[in-house]
Amino acid sequence: MSALQAMLSKGGLPPGGLTQGLPPGMTLFNVTIDNAIVLNIPINGRTFLCFDSSKAGSKGLWSGDNPLFYIVDNFLMQFSIGALMIRFLMFIMQPLHQTSFVPQVLAGLLIGPSGISRDESFKQHVFTLKSVYPTETLGVFGCMLYLFVIGLKMDVGIIKRCGKRAWFIGLAIFILPLLLTIPLAYILAVSFKLEHSLESSLLFVAILESSNSFHVICCLLADPNLLNSELGYLATSASMISGLLSMTMLNIGFTVKQTMGSGAEAWVLTIVSSLTLIFVIVLVLRPIVLWMIRESPEGKPVKEWYLTFIMAMMMLSAFLSELFGQHLFFGPTIFGLAIPDGPPIGSALTDELEWFTTELFLPLFYMILGGKMDVRLVDMKTALMVELLSVVALIGKMIGTTVPCLLCKMSFQEGFILALILGSLGFLDIQFFSRAVQLQFISGNCFTVMTVSSMLLTAVISPVLRYLYNPSKRYISYKKRTIQHNKRNTELRVAVCVYDQENVPTMINLLQASNPTPYSPIAVFVLHLVELVGRTAPMFITHQSLNKLPARSELIINTFRIYEEQNKEFITLRSYTSVAPLNTIHDDVCTLGLNRRTSLIIVPFHVQWNVDGTIQSTHHRSVNINILNNAPCSIAVLIDRGNLSGSVLATYRAFSRVCMIFLGGPDDREALAYATRMCDQSSLHLTLFRVTEAQCDIQPSNHHAVEQRKDDEMVNEFKENHADCERITYREEAVNNGVGTVRAIRMVEENFELILVGRRHEADSPLLMGLTEWSEYPELGLVGDMLASPDCTSPVSVWWCNNIFV
Repeated sequence: MSALQAMLSKGGLPPGGLTQGLPPGMTLFNVTIDNAIVLNIPINGRTFLCFDSSKAGSKGLWSGDNPLFYIVDNFLMQFSIGALMIRFLMFIMQPLHQTSFVPQVLAGLLIGPSGISRDESFKQHVFTLKSVYPTETLGVFGCMLYLFVIGLKMDVGIIKRCGKRAWFIGLAIFILPLLLTIPLAYILAVSFKLEHSLESSLLFVAILESSNSFHVICCLLADPNLLNSELGYLATSASMISGLLSMTMLNIGFTVKQTMGSGAEAWVLTIVSSLTLIFVIVLVLRPIVLWMIRESPEGKPVKEWYLTFIMAMMMLSAFLSELFGQHLFFGPTIFGLAIPDGPPIGSALTDELEWFTTELFLPLFYMILGGKMDVRLVDMKTALMVELLSVVALIGKMIGTTVPCLLCKMSFQEGFILALILGSLGFLDIQFFSRAVQLQFISGNCFTVMTVSSMLLTAVISPVLRYLYNPSKRYISYKKRTIQHNKRNTELRVAVCVYDQENVPTMINLLQASNPTPYSPIAVFVLHLVELVGRTAPMFITHQSLNKLPARSELIINTFRIYEEQNKEFITLRSYTSVAPLNTIHDDVCTLGLNRRTSLIIVPFHVQWNVDGTIQSTHHRSVNINILNNAPCSIAVLIDRGNLSGSVLATYRAFSRVCMIFLGGPDDREALAYATRMCDQSSLHLTLFRVTEAQCDIQPSNHHAVEQRKDDEMVNEFKENHADCERITYREEAVNNGVGTVRAIRMVEENFELILVGRRHEADSPLLMGLTEWSEYPELGLVGDMLASPDCTSPVSVWWCNNIFV
């Protein structure tokens, strides 16, 4: 009791002793079931909790100790219950497509006084008073780390790249809700007889409900894989503008409220010291991090002491925030924003911190959150008033989004969907609500209603958003463009996707073999695909000729620019970089193909062959499959096995020996159309190798007969047009089954540098009988899968997919 004695000696006893000034019926102290003592001492209106500090950890059940009466054991029990409850709710809500925010808040409610903690026995044994402090301390520490990670993943530079439309929407959703809710809060306070706590809370409820958060919007878009959709880009840009304005407004308001009782001098000193802290972070700490980035070679792990030093600087910023009168979250958030997002430092810190922060520490925060909320104590008047302000704020956000969208020539449906996205609330909003309760901006009951309302709003928006908005619909409904329909002596528009610099030489060789001429030039749209790591918002960067290129794209884009310069009479180049999650990056590819009206998209195969004969598989297979399923034009999957022949990547060599393997079907006809374009290349020798059935006693179906007639017409036209050309050869091989097809292809594959095949063929074709059981890469088709096997000796192959929808 030494700490209590010191406090009593400092604060003095009230007149009449310890019991003087206690409310009637209140005892001086209460002993809880876990032997903690609650002292009801009226010193500055506070209540003190005392417990035996020696009871940190138990000796074990077999020694007669109850582990739940010990602080460490009790804390571990609480932590386990919270983490398991959140994970269980996430699992059962997965079919409902809920964001992680909803089960987290719901878990806090179910564990707190609104749920199982209303049972006195459970509360006294599990959620005891003396365990509150370690839980709350670690929960606050976890929130500090999480906000630091949020700052790390945010790219403030988005504001510079925002267009007028994003600024229009961002300012509208910041201003309009405030214009609607603040007058309404004043009218409610004047028109109704309210309790003082509710009356004084209404204005701040209106301001808090009108706020917006960039991170919340990104989390909402990430779950349904909409981050790099067209509306996703617009939503992240607009929310960055409105979110920074909201954060600035609320921080200024909190600072004014916190220093209100200390005079103007304290307010001025707090503001000046806070600005000083920002300058220290930007002008001192940020340059240190930039030096670390320069000293970290690309592709190599960041030095451990760099990360340790950055964490120490983050802790220092938190301490200085508290020292200068700000919340301890202030400094780490600003410091996180000051560190460049993405690799090497940003992504390394995110990888180190994000998992255990979100999975270990945040459950503690939501348990604390649930402990502050008891829905049974909320009266009807408070619920109605707060809900009215919440609904009006949402209406203001929807009007502030939809009207600017309509003025910017967007459809009403797109404006409505964007309004739903920007109207959602999440973790950062709850943080501001909690800070408002701490500073007595709002009452505890208002906080409960606002938090539950935010959870319900997000629970409704997430599945509705998934139902209303599907970016791939516009690709499906669009008429597919093909090379067959590209008129002769017209421009061929090709989108070239690149994952890394190893893909570049063979891509350029393929473009050169495509016979660009002044009469039939090729417009090349190069898209460097980069996985989104260490940042929240995706980016789609258009590279102008004079702009500085990102480090990872510089070599790739410059190589294509050199190729354009060498062939500027018949090659035009546009270059882009897409930084997005791998599960949605195909949207950028398909959007580029749709907007640029390309007839062909070329993507590298996810397996690479090295010079020493080893095979390396990358994690881009799912990207290629998504592009194949959604592209608005023809697709070519390029497999580069040239390394097996010992060629050097930096040396370009034009293809001179090309083979087109023709089995029949729309994909083979599309590949033959591309091969026909190649034939005019003077240095290229092309062989059309057709595999046919040796004998067929079964009458073909009408569909098969029509397809066979189209195949014959196209092959005959090819033979007639190139009958006198010595560089063009036609061969035909009749086979009985799939074994014969494999044998025929094996005989010719090693004689060519480039092999063209179609992807899809008739499932019941005798030419492929028996091959379906051995397919390793079904997305390539049966023949493509066979040529992709390690037994194949062809250095390069191209798999075609026409994606024609009847």
